[in-house]
Amino acid sequence: MDRRDLRQHLHAVGLILHKALYPSNLSLNSAEPVQHIPLCLIDYGHGDDYTPLGYTIGISSRFHRGRRGLEAEENRLPVANRKLATPSVSLQPSVVAKYLLMPFPYLRRLATVFGFAIVCHAAMAAPLRSYRTVAAGVPLMVVAVDLNDQHVRVTGMTAAGGSGSAEGFGSMVRRTHPAFAVTGTYFDPKTRVVLGSLVVDGQLVHHGGYGTGLCLTDDNRCEFGGPYIRNGRVYWGDYDFVCCSGPRLVRSGRAGVNAGREGFHDHQLLSPATRAAVGLTSDNRLVFAATRDKISLPRMAMVMKALGCRNAIELDGGASLAFYYRGSYLITPRRPLTNLILVYDRQKQYARFRRRLTHHVGQRPG
Repeated sequence: MDRRDLRQHLHAVGLILHKALYPSNLSLNSAEPVQHIPLCLIDYGHGDDYTPLGYTIGISSRFHRGRRGLEAEENRLPVANRKLATPSVSLQPSVVAKYLLMPFPYLRRLATVFGFAIVCHAAMAAPLRSYRTVAAGVPLMVVAVDLNDQHVRVTGMTAAGGSGSAEGFGSMVRRTHPAFAVTGTYFDPKTRVVLGSLVVDGQLVHHGGYGTGLCLTDDNRCEFGGPYIRNGRVYWGDYDFVCCSGPRLVRSGRAGVNAGREGFHDHQLLSPATRAAVGLTSDNRLVFAATRDKISLPRMAMVMKALGCRNAIELDGGASLAFYYRGSYLITPRRPLTNLILVYDRQKQYARFRRRLTHHVGQRPG
């Protein structure tokens, strides 16, 4: 349930209850503007923007009794330590007190709990959730993507100049307007050539020689693995998006790293560093995690397993580490980048900016 659905739902509930209790005071078909809405009045406070990594629910802290009933004074209170990114929603209890709860004072707490439960359900049901946590002793920024939601689209992008070019992180985000963006696969900092294979929008953008692929179809079926070989050729044709990175951190629920076997020998990668990773849980959620702490690959494997991932791979980190969520640049890289992983929570937004994802139209992967 997104913010618009939540607003309409609560508005309708209020009108229905008001109509049932006070049929002579309100006409649902009236052309006149409704002056008072029982139960709630949604106030986002920031236009269409989200409040990143936190939300508040305004509830009444003081009630004053007057001649004509109850009046409420709004007070914003923090809700939880584990903060989800969702619109800032304000429940106006003055309307509740005046139109619904005045004849039934014992319903005041029930109505407050009812509204709180609806808002929390909407937050938990959101296709993208962002929160801070600690796993395996490591402080993390986490974004969980529900691949069961048909509105979600996971894809990638390259720098505006194509292969051999780099672009600022902010410029790449502003050009494509995703809900979430994170560093993709590795690249050579001198030549700026991507090292892992990339398939974007069903087109082969770059063919790399190693790594494990994060592979997604256009219906959000996700797998971790390598390419198929068909008639002696590499074949990625079943996937809409592929980002080959690594090494593997979790395989079939078991944490473990064997970087050398997968072709990773770079000293900077194998040494403790700031890191990012992506994994898939058993309930089909794609989990992206990043930390500013310098940790080893085996420690990152323990982190991803602790987050519930059945399979996970390492993404580019260190000076390339980047993490963006709904208008907030949570981690900014120290150098321009060549590629990103993007997540959209609306198909219309993806369709609008899909032509900006790559510099040129590549070939079909296989």
